[in-house]
Amino acid sequence: MKWVDAIIAVLQAENAPMHYLDIANKIIELGYRKANELGATPEATVSAQLSTNPIFFERIDKGVYKLVNNNLGSRPELKKLTETKAEKQKISKIVDEFQRDLLIKNFGMFWSRTNVDWKTMNLLGSQTENAKTVNFKEQVGIYMLHDAREVIYVGQAIKQPISKRLADHCKDRLSGRWDRFSWFGFYGVNEEGELVKNFDKNNFTIENFANAIEALLIEGLEPRQNRKSGNEFGMEFLQREDENLQKEKFNKQILERLLKN
Repeated sequence: MKWVDAIIAVLQAENAPMHYLDIANKIIELGYRKANELGATPEATVSAQLSTNPIFFERIDKGVYKLVNNNLGSRPELKKLTETKAEKQKISKIVDEFQRDLLIKNFGMFWSRTNVDWKTMNLLGSQTENAKTVNFKEQVGIYMLHDAREVIYVGQAIKQPISKRLADHCKDRLSGRWDRFSWFGFYGVNEEGELVKNFDKNNFTIENFANAIEALLIEGLEPRQNRKSGNEFGMEFLQREDENLQKEKFNKQILERLLKN
């Protein structure tokens, strides 16, 4: 099913306004898009579709949309169709534009140090369980180190990627003091799961800067009196364990079983 028709189907079934994140999750839950059709940015894709199709969708609050006409979902003849090549290119362009004015384009919260193979320094994440995995190894931006109670260190990674700075902290004076980390990236991600390694200074404004700082502090420090997440923040990615570590754990389990017998 096309993205736009999947969104219509969800909104028609709910018969109520929904946030684009909830719509994206519902599309995945109901199987309207197969795993190989989600791409790397399903949430951004849904948001982009909602904001660029005013004939179908009406924005009523930040990130919240409703159907212009609830009968739009009654189009069973379209349920088996997928996007044409031209439509896929259009979606990719929309997703790029969705991220263009964001200083912090994506982020990961409280990723586990033990789920990273620090020999390869791959930082693997995806927006949802079935979405395409993205390698943030070359991402630049801001990062935080956490212990069991609080943020213990904040750093920037510009001349070196975040992965290299984190790997260094596995060996320096902070090595034994952190077990999780959060990161906030300046490079965007395209629908194919590739980092877009550019930074458009022409889109840099005081408002963008203020939004980014506010969002970073809210997400990183979680102040109790803030009732909302950061303003116009980028896409959150959930950590995925490195396959090399999974293989090592599997081989270790086999060896332990053999030694017991």
